[in-house]
Amino acid sequence: MLALIENTVHQAVVKLKHYQWLYDCLIALATMLALFLAYDILAFAFNWISISALLIVGVLIVTFIFFAIERFIELEEHGNK
Repeated sequence: MLALIENTVHQAVVKLKHYQWLYDCLIALATMLALFLAYDILAFAFNWISISALLIVGVLIVTFIFFAIERFIELEEHGNK
């Protein structure tokens, strides 16, 4: 029974490591979105220059592409070993 539990936990950890890059990407995107919203609230409150929502969407897309390329390179290096 203990071996079955250990095997199940091991499989879950392997799956989590497989999707770690996606988790990191989503955390980065959520952090940038939170920073954008915080700045937007401060800009509204203190009459600062507001950042265009289109700019933040562009930054989010570029960040996602960056993480995808980084993951692809990581997979290529892992495959060549």
